[in-house]
Amino acid sequence: MPKPAVSQLADKDVGSYDSHESAAIAALAALRGGDKSVERGGGILYNPQSQKYAFTQPVGQLDGAHFSASIAVPHGWQLSALYHSHPAGQQSTLFSDDDIAQAKQLKIPSYILAHYDDKIRAFDPVTSAVTRSVNGSSSVGSLVDESPPSSTVGAP
Repeated sequence: MPKPAVSQLADKDVGSYDSHESAAIAALAALRGGDKSVERGGGILYNPQSQKYAFTQPVGQLDGAHFSASIAVPHGWQLSALYHSHPAGQQSTLFSDDDIAQAKQLKIPSYILAHYDDKIRAFDPVTSAVTRSVNGSSSVGSLVDESPPSSTVGAP
């Protein structure tokens, strides 16, 4: 397997977001017009000094089935979340086992853009909740709960 591409801090809008969610939505919204057969993504970084978030430039592979990246985290910044696109297809709306495992291992949220329906989804590794954008909008606060209902055992 080739060495993952390095995702560098983006020059545009560096440190201009108030939350990792708004930075991830902005990064993924920029991927909407791109090649829908390739997974691309990067990281969301947090600067404790400025208390602002930024995204790294998206990188990807041409096989369309897998995503990996090496995220460059400059001095003074922290990795806060991950983001990437899923190629078109009905399964693109789901977080893969690898997506979930990585978010849980790093203890940070993961965001995906599903090219199937053009919606942005978030996975929270603490609660295992999945949220998605209501209308594909890039406005902050447009994510709704999409977690499977918890099973309840009731009396017959």
